Amino acid sequence: MISQRSIPLVTNPTSIAIQLRSDMPNLMLDVASEIKKRTGARIHGYVTTKQQIDHYRLLDSQRTFDSLTQQFNILRVIDSDLPLDKEIISEARWREDKFGTTYNSIALTNRHFGRGYALLGPGHPRSRYSERSNYSHLLHGLNCVFNFWESEIRDRGIDLFLATGKEIAVVARSEGIPYRGLYGSRFKNLHFWGDDEFRNSSQIKARYMSLARAQIVPTVDLERPYDLAQVNHATAMEDASLGRALYFIGHQVFRHGYWHLRGYEKSQGYYLTDELRLIWRRYRDWRALAGRNALSVSALSEKPFVFFPLQTEPETSIHQGSPEHFYQHAAIAALSRDLPAGTLIAVKETPYGVGRRPVGFYDQIRAIKNVVLLDIAESGFDVVRAARAVATVVGTAGFEAAVLGKPVISFGRHNIYGCLPHVFVVTDEAKLADHLKKIFDRNFDASMARNEGRRLLQSIVDCSFDLGYYDYRTKSGYNQKNVADCVESLLESLKFEANKEVA
Repeated sequence: MISQRSIPLVTNPTSIAIQLRSDMPNLMLDVASEIKKRTGARIHGYVTTKQQIDHYRLLDSQRTFDSLTQQFNILRVIDSDLPLDKEIISEARWREDKFGTTYNSIALTNRHFGRGYALLGPGHPRSRYSERSNYSHLLHGLNCVFNFWESEIRDRGIDLFLATGKEIAVVARSEGIPYRGLYGSRFKNLHFWGDDEFRNSSQIKARYMSLARAQIVPTVDLERPYDLAQVNHATAMEDASLGRALYFIGHQVFRHGYWHLRGYEKSQGYYLTDELRLIWRRYRDWRALAGRNALSVSALSEKPFVFFPLQTEPETSIHQGSPEHFYQHAAIAALSRDLPAGTLIAVKETPYGVGRRPVGFYDQIRAIKNVVLLDIAESGFDVVRAARAVATVVGTAGFEAAVLGKPVISFGRHNIYGCLPHVFVVTDEAKLADHLKKIFDRNFDASMARNEGRRLLQSIVDCSFDLGYYDYRTKSGYNQKNVADCVESLLESLKFEANKEVA
């Protein structure tokens, strides 16, 4: 492994690459326009389909973008002629040394080529790409992706990336180019600019350390789940009925027909039959996870328990956020093995994981004597507050527990709350029993942990900006002030990094 190039001091970028996300099309255009006004930088927009280029050209009445480009999609290589394997492997090995990570680690985040890594998601729909591709396609596809981005950097003089993808992040690091991802802060509707694909922020951590050194205890409190989590929970409950399942089946059939008629690239993706099976399995499995078939958190009021919230697979949050550990079933078994007598693990399914799990999965974890399965309709936030501790890979419940002063077992190594003293990051599973012993020790200082949690939450608030009523479902609800604050926060993030390097 070789060292990555140091990141230059960029406070006023001149050529910015923006990955135009489909979940926030208008917002990213408005942000790009404000950046151009503030910095005068050239703005290069990147999309995944030709249809998106046409869409943004219609939206971009102010001619914000100096270029709009369809980025190279790794899936294109399936229908192309491949070079010799020895040539593909030689280039891939050279880049692995350059990037300091393996191609297989990067492939974790791809729902088609990395589908096999979704260990608790075999029910996720198959696609033409996942079924027709082989290992050579994966390696050659990543070679092509990296060649594309290196060429764009060279030809356009890119000195800042605004993106959220793993491939772009590793290229940016290797070329010494700053990278910023727009992430939800998990508090109200605040957002922040992260330094990397792991949602890290050196600015937030520095702010936390300054509050800790000054022994300042803020009064800010986490009183409810963040805004989008509440919307998603309510929507998931509504979508669990038979009527909604039948509606989704009809809707998906219509969408695929429309995509085929219009010749959209999306029509070549997931198999329709697999998508319909997932909808039906979701309805069926929900029945076994809710109501009389499941346990309420109130039934555990007299019993100490560790809360383990399951995460959806495949999903960027777990496979990109925790490449070192994404084994949820193994984590549950390890916790069960090392928990002190009389303590339970309360597992709760996430609505978007239902229908994707291996056959018999729920029965298998129920068979572990100190594991119980909670009602899926329970609020995760309420379970966090009732638990003695939370164990997670990269889930929101870990963040909520950390800022509430609850002990956390973190199997993921990149969580922003991993710096807190009551968060135990598992880098060596042999030490898991020691972590749990400390958590259940009568001398655990809950008051100190609560103060540390408030410091982190205040640090996040201080380094975040409000997006009003925006969410990815409505794709609106923000105003010009929200956009201006977003761009100001971005520039402050770059300035902070530059000042830190100078210091």
